[in-house]
Amino acid sequence: MKSELHVIRLVLGVFLSLLAKSVFAQELGPRPATPMRHVEMISTEVRELTSANDGQEYKLLISLPPGYHDPGKAFGVVYVLDGQWDFLLVSSLVPGQLEDGFLPPLIVVGITWGGQNPNYDVLRQRDFTPTKGRLPQTGNAPNFLSFIKTQLVPFIDANYRTRKDDRAIYGHVVRRVVRSVRSLPRTHAVQSLYYDQSELEL
Repeated sequence: MKSELHVIRLVLGVFLSLLAKSVFAQELGPRPATPMRHVEMISTEVRELTSANDGQEYKLLISLPPGYHDPGKAFGVVYVLDGQWDFLLVSSLVPGQLEDGFLPPLIVVGITWGGQNPNYDVLRQRDFTPTKGRLPQTGNAPNFLSFIKTQLVPFIDANYRTRKDDRAIYGHVVRRVVRSVRSLPRTHAVQSLYYDQSELEL
């Protein structure tokens, strides 16, 4: 008998809870959609830089590490290709790796394309391919790599406290671009390369 009373009380409690929730929702009515707002990421800056080679505007997403505002410290830099997709991924993974002692504090620089409504698929096929293929937009990698070497890296070094002997590039790129990046002088451009390589349909 006590068992049956427990079951009845449980069912009754669930029923009253659902009833109260339904009445409360009806009283509130449908809520109007809230307007879209921009979200700012802590210790992150956005800069623009235009390539002197072809006039392409690039947007730089820059995440500063803990301790950056200590004027006596300098930091290594990770340059992240496809910043429109991978900057958030990399910049969110670094703090955990730092906390566990696997990485030192790093400046993360996401490289993506600026301008109005950039077509990322077309632009990455253009900038990540070193030679002309079937698609008309291909073959701009030499200009893109020159932009990284002669403009982007010096710009970051001039405006942030960087270690010039500790740079890396991370990205998902075409295999032939990996060979091109490897050919950059390590003393000026990058010392490390982390990538997932693939072939685009050209």
